[in-house]
Amino acid sequence: MKFISAPTSKRVINNLFEAALPNLSNERLEWLADSEDAFLSELENLSDSIKNIGLIVMSDTEAGNFKNSVNVGILLTSLAHQIETLTAFISIADQAEFELNKRNTDGKPTGNKKPAN
Repeated sequence: MKFISAPTSKRVINNLFEAALPNLSNERLEWLADSEDAFLSELENLSDSIKNIGLIVMSDTEAGNFKNSVNVGILLTSLAHQIETLTAFISIADQAEFELNKRNTDGKPTGNKKPAN
């Protein structure tokens, strides 16, 4: 299989889930579906951390932390990757729940739409 785009955490997670999905038991799908709250909590924690970093930077008048554009760029890129990874896991949780609903209704329409990737 040839992949056209560069690997990112989101693409890797989605490709692995897509490949594993036919072999996942309902029990594993339930576990994945139930993980959404944990990842949402991690996003909230990350948000709090970002706010605190912002407050530190705003109040830093002497030490010079995060004043260098390279350091700021590295920090922001790292935070963006963390957010991307967490949202990918949330997407997997949604897809697992969709698959469970699909399996439980034996393919009968339930009105649920497949979650977007």
